[in-house]
Amino acid sequence: MSSIEENKKHLFVVPQLAIKAANKGYVDKYPIAHYVKGSNGNGDEFENWTLYFGGGTFFASDFDKHIPAPTYAEIVDWFRGKHSILIKIDPCELTVFYAWIRDCRNGKNKIVYDSPLTNDYYEALNKAIERAFELI
Repeated sequence: MSSIEENKKHLFVVPQLAIKAANKGYVDKYPIAHYVKGSNGNGDEFENWTLYFGGGTFFASDFDKHIPAPTYAEIVDWFRGKHSILIKIDPCELTVFYAWIRDCRNGKNKIVYDSPLTNDYYEALNKAIERAFELI
């Protein structure tokens, strides 16, 4: 991982979530970063996604090798704005977190996910985002 990637590793969602977002209809034609699927130079592809900064225009046909890398804030906002699903991470203590999801679709206002406690904020957030994808 490059020093830029290390410093920004919690700014952008992990590649697995970026792929799910693209497959669920998340579109960002002008991303500030994107993931590119790696290759060994012989034409053989492998599941090694590298984060690149800089924009580009992406179309559905590009999604096999280039995936927009949304920030965590963009994904949480997308769930809230497009799907009326609220994702929240709360601290229980200084280093213990839990996540919950509130489903506000169709006039509902129901908590549909309440995570177990974790010592890692981004672990809680990733699990909540995974669960939110199951709702749409």
